[in-house]
Amino acid sequence: MESNEEGKIFKIVFYIFLFIFGTIGNLLVMVVIKSRKKRSVNDFFIFNLAISDLTFVLVSLPFYTYELFLRFDKFGFYCKVVWPMMSVTLCVSIFTLTFMSVERCRAIVFPLKPRIKRTSVLIGLSTVWVASLVCILPLSIVTSAEGELCMERWPSEGHRKAYTIALFAIQYAIPLLIIAMAYITIAIKLVRTEVPDRTSVNNRGQIVKRQSRKENFHIIRTVAVIVSLFLVCMLPNQIAWLLYDFEGEEQAKLFWSFAEALIFLHSCVNPVIYGSLTRQFREGYIR
Repeated sequence: MESNEEGKIFKIVFYIFLFIFGTIGNLLVMVVIKSRKKRSVNDFFIFNLAISDLTFVLVSLPFYTYELFLRFDKFGFYCKVVWPMMSVTLCVSIFTLTFMSVERCRAIVFPLKPRIKRTSVLIGLSTVWVASLVCILPLSIVTSAEGELCMERWPSEGHRKAYTIALFAIQYAIPLLIIAMAYITIAIKLVRTEVPDRTSVNNRGQIVKRQSRKENFHIIRTVAVIVSLFLVCMLPNQIAWLLYDFEGEEQAKLFWSFAEALIFLHSCVNPVIYGSLTRQFREGYIR
């Protein structure tokens, strides 16, 4: 009993810390980007990720923390909107990361093609939110409040399993495949176009090319870290849902707490990554 109470207190402190850190961190990222006079395409992607992470923090952690104090009867709005919204934000994050990876691949593999316009990026990111809402809409439709739980009432067990598989593919497997292909393509391109050692200090063309190459590596490294962290943090959650629907609740229990903690943690760490790997964000945080 005492061990359970200690575990509950630890969770409460952990969730409160993540809520404060995640809210301030993601708001800070948004303020830094908003204050820039000149914004890059990458800034729009990062801004969208910050909105997604902030939304996840605001709709999940207050309810999860409160429930540790006092179990409460769920209500229609919570089960139909708040609970599914957590999944919507996860979809937004992975779709945005996929978009980022594909765009970075296009920019490096086809350097002479015109850069993507900001209008196109904004349309693409709006599409990401709409697509994410559509993906989670079936969950919202079949979920209803029953006492202290939000219960999914599918027409049959087959429908539930089909949706779980589809969501796993859309939310994890397919984006992972696309991102992997994008980075393999980038790696091949960079290896094949390796710049030789500079032979003349005054050769401006080579210096510019080296600088461009250095910038590409820097952006790729940042995006790769963000993507890798997201995929690692998402994996236990995906496994937990697959086990729950195909093997039963007992088998999934091993993953739930671990998966839950990783997803909450992930929504707070991106601002740290931006600050660690990007000089502009470090300077913006200090200002």
